Amino acid sequence: MKKILVLVLFSTFLFSCKNDNKVEKVERAFYYWKGNALGDENLSQIKKLKVNKLYVKLFEVDYSEARGNFPYEKNRPSYYDFKKLDSVDVVPTVFIKNGIFQYNDEKSLDKLADNIVFLINKYSSEVEYSGRKEQIFNYKEIQIDCDWTKSTKEKYFYLLKKIKELSKKS
Repeated sequence: MKKILVLVLFSTFLFSCKNDNKVEKVERAFYYWKGNALGDENLSQIKKLKVNKLYVKLFEVDYSEARGNFPYEKNRPSYYDFKKLDSVDVVPTVFIKNGIFQYNDEKSLDKLADNIVFLINKYSSEVEYSGRKEQIFNYKEIQIDCDWTKSTKEKYFYLLKKIKELSKKS
């Protein structure tokens, strides 16, 4: 009797264990933060790993008294690279130095948002290729990266709201 009870309890335990946390679909994504072209080796790996989304850093934004807000470490994507990645969603990414928020009010943040959207559109825009205009890449969303703090939170989120409003992207 004791053996049957142990067997029933063990069987109940064994059959009640199932994995409901099974991942159905994985969306592979990578960040590309280098300032040069992707190159054949990276393109090959992206295809081999069946990457769905590629976050590409286009530029960073900093502030100086002489120049105001300015982009630097610009990375203009190569049309030839992105032509080979037709099944990959490209997400333009911009890094903003947290220090800029101490020098900017809402009016200057409006102008910064406009400049950021302008540059993203410029870097993704058409190029002349084989006698016709081609889009370098299309995008549905923009990612803004910033190590914001409690003291810069309001201005940072104000800037994000403006970028979203101007770009009409998520």
